[in-house]
Amino acid sequence: MIKTVNFIRILSILLFLVAFVFIYAFMPVMVNLLPDSDLLIHREEFFYFGMSVFFVINILSWILTKTFTPMIHLRKGEETAAWFSAISVVINVCLCMIGGFLAVLNTDGRIPLSNYSYLNYLIIILIIVWIVGFSFLYTRKKGTP
Repeated sequence: MIKTVNFIRILSILLFLVAFVFIYAFMPVMVNLLPDSDLLIHREEFFYFGMSVFFVINILSWILTKTFTPMIHLRKGEETAAWFSAISVVINVCLCMIGGFLAVLNTDGRIPLSNYSYLNYLIIILIIVWIVGFSFLYTRKKGTP
């Protein structure tokens, strides 16, 4: 199960990289970071900052999972260890949604922003589902099928 989660993590990394390159390609020269705000940065700065944040978060989550997953596997079982390893997938999908929202925000009004505001709620729902999954797995006994 942990190998499956690691494969999904690699797929989520590829999803983010492909999505972020497309987002970068269609961004205007000056990228607006907040709705109804004058907070603008150049699209190259946006790209390099976004990629840097992505790599730092993924390296930190990789170190975290490599450090704690074996201990969790021994104490609570493989399912709980796989759940813990899935934090990278959750973060990468959230970053994809944030990037998609920023892409819609910077489309010069061709796409109404209100049609994609649900992405912000999906991020919160995804994190809540991940936490609820933890509470479910953590309360189960190690040997229970």
